[in-house]
Amino acid sequence: MTAIALVTGANRGLGHEVARQLLDRGRTVLVTARSQRAAEQAAARLGTGALPQRGDPSCGWT
Repeated sequence: MTAIALVTGANRGLGHEVARQLLDRGRTVLVTARSQRAAEQAAARLGTGALPQRGDPSCGWT
């Protein structure tokens, strides 16, 4: 079974770094951001294994 990590706020800062380190360790990472565009841009920067998804857990999962 493949481990998939969910990283909120992965489009910048600490979240982006956590996502990068998980990817470096061979994990698949669900990259979330408040907008789909930001999530897609972050996933493109992070590369293979990064899956973009819009989501903002501060207002209920979207």
